[in-house]
Amino acid sequence: MQDRGHEEDDQKAVEEWSVSGKTVLMDATFVKAHSKRDPHDNSRGSSDPDARVGRNGKTFELGYKLHVAADSKSELPVAIIVAPANENEKKHASKRLFDKALRATEERMNTLVADSQYSSRKLRDETCSHGVRAVILSSPFVPTRFLKRVNCEG
Repeated sequence: MQDRGHEEDDQKAVEEWSVSGKTVLMDATFVKAHSKRDPHDNSRGSSDPDARVGRNGKTFELGYKLHVAADSKSELPVAIIVAPANENEKKHASKRLFDKALRATEERMNTLVADSQYSSRKLRDETCSHGVRAVILSSPFVPTRFLKRVNCEG
């Protein structure tokens, strides 16, 4: 039989590690493919034909990008997508990663935080249509006078 003190500790642990889903963080990381480049097509792998050459920091390597949407409170992933390394984050952000994260959080998400690689009108429109505030850094290469503010309220 469990005493009341342990029940309270268990409840605190569940609350601490539970996914609230209110604020979701989105980012990608490079995953190296364990394959050599195809001698006939230098942009793909020979033993792993789905792997592509993409940027890994300051170099280009053969691999994949792991796109993760994680709950900010628990730091647990709520959605994961693996894509060839040569594909930009914008391609997977709106319809695939955001939609999976929204479903996984049972539409409790009210804020999405992402870096400039995810900055796109399509993702901002998608978040607004679901009442989610997007906090996405704009690209440092685009002058602010060319950026339009997206207002979800109106």
